[in-house]
Amino acid sequence: MAAVASTGRVRLARLVVVAACALPRAVCARVFTRSSSLVGGPPWLRLHQAVVVALPTDVDGRPVLFDFLPDDPTSAATAVALLRGRAVLGRVRRIVLPAATLGASDLVLRAETARSLGELERWAERYPRELVLFGAAQNHCRTFAERFVAFAAGGDALLSAAPASRTPSGGALGADDVDVDLTSDDRR
Repeated sequence: MAAVASTGRVRLARLVVVAACALPRAVCARVFTRSSSLVGGPPWLRLHQAVVVALPTDVDGRPVLFDFLPDDPTSAATAVALLRGRAVLGRVRRIVLPAATLGASDLVLRAETARSLGELERWAERYPRELVLFGAAQNHCRTFAERFVAFAAGGDALLSAAPASRTPSGGALGADDVDVDLTSDDRR
């Protein structure tokens, strides 16, 4: 009986959130961060950070994970390049998770947002691909998560806070390749 009552409350909560989304600038989603092990790394070494978005009106109420990782995360060459402070190409990954994920104790609520899943996905698609662990131009899973949360919470030009994207060899990508403001020196 307790499971039925609990399920009923979850459905009611989702219904309330869905109804509230019709209001202008209403909170429609919760944005969490989650630490996990690196791809191919030991499970106890939880250095990787991802963002989990709970949008009850999208993807059948299932949360969506976004994270930023190297194109070839298990390659020895990737590890050596990153540890030497060099850049490698990265990518934003999007994974629809099971609904039960929202009950996980490793989720930390970071923001509530009125942005749609489409807005968040478009922001993530435009994110600079250069992954750098150290130095002034650092851009990795944790900086991605910080910028994602800030954008979801209402920031507008958060990509301008990201470093100017460059290829792993150090050459700048063309203006059509990345949507970043190269004139900004915002290091908040």
